[in-house]
Amino acid sequence: MNVLVTGATGFIGSHTVTQLLRAGHTVGVFARDPEKQKSVLAGLGVASEDVVCHRGDVLDDTWVALLPQYQAVVHCAGMMSKNTADMQKMWDLNVTGSERVLRESAAAGLDPVIFLSSFMAMFPPRGPVMNADDPVTEPDSRYARTKAQAERNARALQAEGAPIVCIYPASVNGPVDPTVGSGQEFLANYVNSGSMLVTSGGLTFTDVRDLALLVSRLLEPGKGPRRIMATADYLTHQQILSIMQEQTGMQIKPIKVPGWILRTAGRLADVKQRAFGGPAPDLTYEAASVLTRCVPQNDEEARAILGAQLIGGEQSLRDMVDWMQAEGLIGP
Repeated sequence: MNVLVTGATGFIGSHTVTQLLRAGHTVGVFARDPEKQKSVLAGLGVASEDVVCHRGDVLDDTWVALLPQYQAVVHCAGMMSKNTADMQKMWDLNVTGSERVLRESAAAGLDPVIFLSSFMAMFPPRGPVMNADDPVTEPDSRYARTKAQAERNARALQAEGAPIVCIYPASVNGPVDPTVGSGQEFLANYVNSGSMLVTSGGLTFTDVRDLALLVSRLLEPGKGPRRIMATADYLTHQQILSIMQEQTGMQIKPIKVPGWILRTAGRLADVKQRAFGGPAPDLTYEAASVLTRCVPQNDEEARAILGAQLIGGEQSLRDMVDWMQAEGLIGP
């Protein structure tokens, strides 16, 4: 299949391109900076001649004329920023840009149109397990609000019959991240400090390679609108600490803080930020809620699709630590 991928310089997008090529698909990528795109894919063993690179931005009009060349699209492009100066651009890309990519792709007859959504669009969870058909929520943070609105738009298009496949990853981890995202930064900072937060609850982790393989296997035309939870393993904070200690060989001291204290501190930080402005704090109420109120995801369908090739959350963390140590992000 001839597939166009947006956001291919990012963590999820770059691994998706690699997996699609491995599966025998012909891949086109849409990038603002072709040289950066070339460098990112080279880090994953993909030569520039292995893909067709189109220069452009999902916020302009150049990509619309490309759609008839392709049979399917995988929309990974997105932006996460705590900088208040980026808020409008984040909304433009995550909401306006995403809605247009999905709508124009469906109108051009591409099938499927795969949208990398997020479990944050349905957070906080309504019950002990998150499901793909859970209602979209009203998140606190600006970033999560963009993901929620993008998800509402995608579901509206699905209701019109557009062959959009929404995939909901949890916190995405794994090796070879060209962006070194917030999840990797979060764990690296704790390990390098010699201490790690251990609070109530736990976190759900999706391996980036599992996610890319899931995308590849969902590239089936004629299936209509679909929603599917990506594979995600739930690990308590104590389990995460133990994995970090085992994999790094370092002594990491647990900092035990009750969940209610973290959420209260997050509320106070939110009030201060709204009153005085500036960038969003690291510990917002929403971040504290994610740390303490995550629940498992109903990922049975995705697990059945991946079968024995599933890597899983625990191995993902171990591989990520090995990579971060090799890159010098975690000290010896």
